[in-house]
Amino acid sequence: MLCVHIYIFNRKISTTFDSEKQYSVIQEAKDNMKKHLLCLITTILIAASLNAQPNYNYEKLQRENLGRGVVAIRKDASTVTVSWRYLSSDPMDTGFNVYRNSKKITPEPVNAGTFYDDSYASPDAATYEVRPVVKGKETNRKNGRYTLPANAPTGYTQIPMQKPANGVTPAGDTYTYSPNDASIGDVDGDGEYEIILKWDPSNSHDNAHDGYTGEVLIDCYRLNGEQLWRINLGKNIRAGAHYTQFMVYDLDNDGKAEIVMRTADGSIDGKDFERPQYKKLLRKMKKDDLLYIKSIDRLGRNYEEILQQWRIITKDKGVDIVVLDMPLLDTRRGKDLMGTFLSDIVLQVLSFVAENERTNIRQRQTEGIAAAKARGVRFGRPPRPLPDNFHAVYQRWRAGKITGTAAAKECGMPLATFRYRAEIYEKAKLL
Repeated sequence: MLCVHIYIFNRKISTTFDSEKQYSVIQEAKDNMKKHLLCLITTILIAASLNAQPNYNYEKLQRENLGRGVVAIRKDASTVTVSWRYLSSDPMDTGFNVYRNSKKITPEPVNAGTFYDDSYASPDAATYEVRPVVKGKETNRKNGRYTLPANAPTGYTQIPMQKPANGVTPAGDTYTYSPNDASIGDVDGDGEYEIILKWDPSNSHDNAHDGYTGEVLIDCYRLNGEQLWRINLGKNIRAGAHYTQFMVYDLDNDGKAEIVMRTADGSIDGKDFERPQYKKLLRKMKKDDLLYIKSIDRLGRNYEEILQQWRIITKDKGVDIVVLDMPLLDTRRGKDLMGTFLSDIVLQVLSFVAENERTNIRQRQTEGIAAAKARGVRFGRPPRPLPDNFHAVYQRWRAGKITGTAAAKECGMPLATFRYRAEIYEKAKLL
């Protein structure tokens, strides 16, 4: 007599048989055991994979150091809509009181969102302030203010911009500029977003067309319209649909956003002194005028540039300079030999520090971009999905039944874009 013991998950199953026919009982038990083991292994693998997921510490994530971002826009003739930011650092139960011209206009703190409709029919200017409230008390933590201008338009806010002057190509053709792509970022670290705007010339086109294009310009504006800088990408960057994508982000985590784009020889950085507004300032300054600047690095990007601009302003123009964050650099005082000597020493030291800091910033930017790429971050905007009729139009175009211009029109895209997407489409079909 043969006795067989089978263990399945610590459970013993005993069977006794004296016939070959009963062999099937053992075989069936073995099959069941295999199934149970397979199920167990699968469960273990799933659990292991779940436990293997990265455990992020969200407290250490880099965040933008933004302010409340209050904005007021006239909704209609009698209503003004006020909106603001809810910050990631705000407690979950944070409410907000809204003030107009220092008078509270919300009966209770706003808890359902970050906007409020104010009944205000006057055309006069009004200053709105938003104050966070936690447990019934105003915290005064990152209050925000915004002044609605007098006779404000309905439905939008106006941001004045400095349209570039018309240009003329070497062939003698005139071109104009119009606003194109834009992005946002806190470039100066004040907690408020600035607008990065690309100006596109009217003769913009890609390599599918011959001829000249105007130069591509990149501006940075505060929301009040103040222009911080302008970058001229120069004659070696063609103006077209695919040539100047840019990204705005604080890549080096210094609290100030950077802009990343393709440049070439001949590009003029927004921080050099080929800027039209700076040239205008130099032309207007006269002997014995007084120039205030925030910090020494406003005068140039490197050691030599700062010293050169200082010499032009103080020696050639005879203008005094006061550096607000460095009282020692005040050319109104100490005009004797010793005072001039000490001022020159301080100037050269600070100029060196400014250039060294910019060098470090560029290095951190490079490292930040490399690290982002290593994490799989893709730069640039994602491509728009192809229209539903693209395949049919593409087939007709490839067969020579319609022209590229007609095909592009049917797909609702420029000719250059259609040819570009068609090329990618063809490559994808071959894969």
